[in-house]
Amino acid sequence: QQERYFRCFRQPYQNEELLRETNYSEYYGTVEDDQQNKIPCCCARFIQLSPSFIRKRVGNFFQQGNDKIIFFCIFALGTTPQYQGRGYASSMVEYLMYKAKKLGATHIGLHSVEKAESMYSRLGFKKIASQWSYRFS
Repeated sequence: QQERYFRCFRQPYQNEELLRETNYSEYYGTVEDDQQNKIPCCCARFIQLSPSFIRKRVGNFFQQGNDKIIFFCIFALGTTPQYQGRGYASSMVEYLMYKAKKLGATHIGLHSVEKAESMYSRLGFKKIASQWSYRFS
């Protein structure tokens, strides 16, 4: 795989409940060298959630009581606007899928904006739910 393209760095997370329920957490990013500076072009947070957290938050989507579920999530995947459309995000997702499988994952999930849904669909993801939010003006 393309492991050399991705650099990992650790950062504390503020949500205490999620921190207790997370078995594994890393941040990944790619950089583009523009001759003078390294420009961050794509980054993501990659975590493994514990079975108890999944049961509390996701409920019946997975079989209740199944502690054999090894679930990873990709959070906050984003690409700098001038680097969009060059394959950075899809390469990042493919790499994180590879890494999750290598770590024994049975499932991997993410949240997506509508604009990126076709990319995730091409990579084999299935849409199972929608999330609603309110924006304060």
